[in-house]
Amino acid sequence: MKFWTFIWILSITTSCCEFSDKDFEFSEDQIALFGHYNIGDTIYYQSKSGDYDTLTVSRIDSSQQCGGFMGFPVRGQSVEIKHVPKNKWVAGISHYEDKPAEEIDQSLITIVKTPIPDKNMYNVGFDFRDFYAGVDGHPNKQNDDFFTDLQIKEYWQVKTELPLEHQTDSSVVEIFWTSKFGLTAYFLKNGDYYKIKNGR
Repeated sequence: MKFWTFIWILSITTSCCEFSDKDFEFSEDQIALFGHYNIGDTIYYQSKSGDYDTLTVSRIDSSQQCGGFMGFPVRGQSVEIKHVPKNKWVAGISHYEDKPAEEIDQSLITIVKTPIPDKNMYNVGFDFRDFYAGVDGHPNKQNDDFFTDLQIKEYWQVKTELPLEHQTDSSVVEIFWTSKFGLTAYFLKNGDYYKIKNGR
């Protein structure tokens, strides 16, 4: 399980809150990373060769804990997805106490913010198929004509952290993210390129 998801899921309230709701607020740049996802959205991506990839938004989750993991305050928000027609890529959750292991939908994006006096720390995590990457702080933004056909100038480009020895030709190695669509396009290791088709 990825670190940014781990600290959020394991959060347990252990103390009174010394922070106001304003301390937990996401900035405009952070909010922009969530795109405009709604539960039930069905999103299509088409490759250069005409293949389609489809996903649906299954859940949008938010949690705020005053004394979370290791005593730090935590706010987390995520967008979970289900792959269609077969939910082949899922996130595995280890069992807790006597509960059996559970398989859940992927958290396409998770933002975890920890307000600490004089400093706000946050992590952004991306999971899609076998792609995953974590960014401390805000991803670097690109500004060019790459998405001219979608009338988008600014986007985030993130490369996978999946070790090379675990990658296959069909592994997603790079994603492109925009505030307009969220996950907008991605490259496979074999060079195939998928881009959002329906624009939601």
